[in-house]
Amino acid sequence: MVELMDVDSEHEHTEAKYEDKATYESMQIDSGDMTTCISTKSKFNPGSFSKTPASRGIGLLKTRTNRFIKASNRKFKGKKRQKKLDRSTTPNLKQHIPIRRHEKQQLSEGNLHEIRKKQSASVISLSHRLIGLNPLGSFAENCEKTIPDWITLLGKTMLPTFINSSHPCIIAAFKAVDSIICGDEGTHLLRRLAYIELMRLFASLEAIIKYERETGRISREPGYGNASLALDIYMSAQESHPHPNDLRRELRERKRAGRSWEDLAKLSPLLSMIYLEAAEPVVKDFKRFDSATLKLVAARVLEECPKELVQISIQLAERVESAVRSDLLFDMRQVTAARIRQSLKLA
Repeated sequence: MVELMDVDSEHEHTEAKYEDKATYESMQIDSGDMTTCISTKSKFNPGSFSKTPASRGIGLLKTRTNRFIKASNRKFKGKKRQKKLDRSTTPNLKQHIPIRRHEKQQLSEGNLHEIRKKQSASVISLSHRLIGLNPLGSFAENCEKTIPDWITLLGKTMLPTFINSSHPCIIAAFKAVDSIICGDEGTHLLRRLAYIELMRLFASLEAIIKYERETGRISREPGYGNASLALDIYMSAQESHPHPNDLRRELRERKRAGRSWEDLAKLSPLLSMIYLEAAEPVVKDFKRFDSATLKLVAARVLEECPKELVQISIQLAERVESAVRSDLLFDMRQVTAARIRQSLKLA
């Protein structure tokens, strides 16, 4: 009977003899449930077949045995390390988790307090910068300059009742708004009111689309809401564009600017006349001033402005819109700066 160590030593000696003359490649041999990697010669040298079949079989068995032992040792060491890790970390986790959560909670409350404090200071500073030192005078003068053109714009954009989403007056209204927003027809003050009117058009159109879907006039596609359909209709009112995706992105940005002015005006479109020209870049800087920030600024402005100004802006806007809706002439003497100042003092 041949001993395992002797044969294995002979096997290693034979391979070492021709190691400088042969190139070894990796070869996979499947035996039973074990896949073993052995070395075989790619060139036939004088001693390539010097081994007997028995010695080659014993060498293969030895290789398989060594690989099995190594795999078992790795598995055992892995389990041992895991048990050691569990014993060392579990008590510490149980001991320190409550402390970490408590510290995290305290830090969060402190951070939130600091964040709110800085945010409040930023909102106050921004509101003062946007309305200036004389908001009453700015409001009166801006209304006198802008309301006549606003009445003309409302006459083109106010939608009749009981229409469907394909009515041509919707496209005409969008084009009238775009002529102010994108063109040179009006001032920056009229452009603010045009942005707000754009958002009103979208609100009316989305309500029409919702009604048509509920009554089965329009089939609903999954993942395609009322706002998406309204934006499609708005796109149809634009000039032909070589890149539709870029156009759609541009229209979304236009809507965001309209939403920003809507947030600042809040209770009445004419409240947008309070703000100075410094508000124009703020409205378009969506990264620094989001909708939540602008709403806080608007709330702060309403707190600092006299209540009479807010009431007059609401009443004046209602009179203008009612006159346009009823197709009546509006008395322009109501919107002179002197008349508005007088109303503010007497209110």
